[in-house]
Amino acid sequence: MLKVSYHTLIILIFTFLWFPEVFGQPTLPSDLKKPKRYENKLLGAEKGADKKLSGSRRFVQNTVTHYNWYFNANNKLEQIIEAAKLSYKDDFTQLLSFYNFTLEQTAANKTELDSVIYKANTGILTHD
Repeated sequence: MLKVSYHTLIILIFTFLWFPEVFGQPTLPSDLKKPKRYENKLLGAEKGADKKLSGSRRFVQNTVTHYNWYFNANNKLEQIIEAAKLSYKDDFTQLLSFYNFTLEQTAANKTELDSVIYKANTGILTHD
């Protein structure tokens, strides 16, 4: 019995270390305000919480979320990093950095980075 528990514990630890995206952004609020036009209207994404998800519905929702919202957010993030890499110049009088861009260069695109967070958050909130 102890051997089975030990193996189960090892598998769980490996799973949590291998899939860090499970922990996402735990402090990101999920109670976004609706636009005035939709304040009194129950949206389709809100109706989904009333019924239990079947296996096929969960598969479809997760696939749509992954290939639409997360894909677009990832592409936008890659564009921001690529723009930072293009504007980066090495300073050979100092220690060279490992990455060929700096956080200051990516912070210059603050509105673009906010839209990446918005897209990921929308994907989480609108799909079950």
